[in-house]
Amino acid sequence: MSVAALPNASFKILVEGILAVDIQRYTQKDCILAYARPHDFSYGNPVKEQELADTALRLFRDYAQIQSIPDDLLDSLSGMKHPLQMFMAMIPFLKLAPMEKQELLEIKTLEELGERAVSLLQTSLDAENISQRVRQNVQHKMQQSQKDWLIGEQIRMLQGELSEAGGNETDLRDL
Repeated sequence: MSVAALPNASFKILVEGILAVDIQRYTQKDCILAYARPHDFSYGNPVKEQELADTALRLFRDYAQIQSIPDDLLDSLSGMKHPLQMFMAMIPFLKLAPMEKQELLEIKTLEELGERAVSLLQTSLDAENISQRVRQNVQHKMQQSQKDWLIGEQIRMLQGELSEAGGNETDLRDL
């Protein structure tokens, strides 16, 4: 748990849980007291769930490189035996709005959570690939424009040198 004071005299509290829970109710007086129960997950086909976990881990490795996520996190994810534990560990690192993360936490089946995680990771990677291609195209066009400008400047300078040296029109056209 970490606590950070905010400029508006409030606090930001980050709590890391060990399992997903449903908050039944809470009270707030001097402190916040929450009544919760473990989130009920429906488990289905263990083979399908493990396949989704393997796919999500593979995609998360690529995502981690783009987002500069530390390697030790990837090592700990690889060591997780249960797909639910791995999906829950990935969620905080996904660049999503808080409500989108909340929606992930409210999913009732492990298979749906896995499919959603795989979909979000694939979408993020696709968007990054498109963004990278656009950057490369822009960079290529900028380099081409600079090259064209440089050649044009060289031609103008040579024309100026020739006219100062007394070159005739035929020499200029030949050049």
